[in-house]
Amino acid sequence: DPEEDEVRGFIATGEQTINREAYFFANKGLLAANGRVLIFHGVVKADMKETYENTTSKIIESFALDKNK
Repeated sequence: DPEEDEVRGFIATGEQTINREAYFFANKGLLAANGRVLIFHGVVKADMKETYENTTSKIIESFALDKNK
């Protein structure tokens, strides 16, 4: 059982299509014990994935409650 103040999370990456164009996305979700979820969503055009994947990942991962974790 999660403790009352414990926050859990996930990171998901993949491709999505918007208006017939392919995009790469990265999501980070923070899930509080009370069931609330905060989702950070980063997206770049798929043909620019190699250029921006590292930067997008660093930005998404930077959203943390404790910078030491």
